[in-house]
Amino acid sequence: MNEMITNWILLVDCTENMKDNDFRPSRFQVALKGVQKFIQMKFKFFPKEFLSIYLFSNKTQILAQLSRDSQSILKQLMSQKFLKTHKPEGNGEELYFALEHAVNFIRSQIQLIGGQKSRIIIITGLRQIPMSVEMEKLVKIIEGLNIYVDLFIFTSKKKENASRTINFSQFMEKLNGEINIFTSKKDYYEKIISYAKQKDKLKEAHLIPQSSSNTSDSLMEIAQDLRKPTNDEIIQMKDPLSMLRCQICFSKKSPITHKSLKVSGRFCPHCGIPMHLSCAGTWTDKTDEGANLFRCPYCYTLLKVPMYILKGIRSRKFLVSAEDKAKFVVKMIKVKEISPQIESLDCAYCNKPLFNKEEKKSSIFRCSHCNAHYHIKCLEKMYKKSKTCENCGRKII
Repeated sequence: MNEMITNWILLVDCTENMKDNDFRPSRFQVALKGVQKFIQMKFKFFPKEFLSIYLFSNKTQILAQLSRDSQSILKQLMSQKFLKTHKPEGNGEELYFALEHAVNFIRSQIQLIGGQKSRIIIITGLRQIPMSVEMEKLVKIIEGLNIYVDLFIFTSKKKENASRTINFSQFMEKLNGEINIFTSKKDYYEKIISYAKQKDKLKEAHLIPQSSSNTSDSLMEIAQDLRKPTNDEIIQMKDPLSMLRCQICFSKKSPITHKSLKVSGRFCPHCGIPMHLSCAGTWTDKTDEGANLFRCPYCYTLLKVPMYILKGIRSRKFLVSAEDKAKFVVKMIKVKEISPQIESLDCAYCNKPLFNKEEKKSSIFRCSHCNAHYHIKCLEKMYKKSKTCENCGRKII
């Protein structure tokens, strides 16, 4: 089993409250010293992992982004010039923007790279994290993407510990991670070193465990749609001498629908490889990214196929014998109410938009089982040809 690489993102508080010298020489300098120790230990034990460091005060500053260059980061943090030019200022409102920036960066990484997870450590002296509407939305995204968030909190009084835990518990309630409260720099150093030495328990080589609808919704927002062919690509596909083939089945015609790339072809929007929609559905069915999501087999970009395509692929598994084909039947239902979502769909037979200047909205039908939609003319052709739904393969009655 492959070990999952962790991207560590440290958000370091550089606001006014980090000036306090209850952690000598100051909270901010102690925080940076702990970050230095973390970097030294992390890359000693796990040199393949990545590190990003953000400072937040009255603005967010990125010191490192997805880096493995521990020496240059340490050199920067340990220089006197760094301490002179980074003096604590501002309040804690910038934490939201720093956290939002980190989450957006993680989203972009999830979109392009699988087999990794992200963990955020917030090192702060804030007394609480205000739960604004924006922060609540951000927490929901963090929860949906299964990002681990740990809090390292500096405080000068032990009796504040209980109240501080309550103040931060609303923020941490739905997040994976721990609240760590420190009254001495010794305890802080020991804890951050222990984090650097640990290897996260999750070692699955897929993207994210699919544990909730919130997770699937968050990933759906990140995933990209397959791209339709351009006019030049269509001309190329019409050429009988063209070498353009589906890069999943390696054929010009789909082994499932027997449609050519010209009719059922789509392209990865990132690397540009062609694939049949049905092959993309088959590939999706074999992966564990969740819902109707899959990774491009070449560039690993997170993609999505229409849900009806996936349902059709899964339905065909039950159509093994002639008895099965006679048993499982469908009806074609006339669509009466046209929603914006339906207007954006393609006909499952010709793979062209359901609506154009010539097409009447009253002449659209959908399969009662897989929810594939058809032009009335395409439905008539399909019925004459096979009397089965082009998408799910079930007999039309």
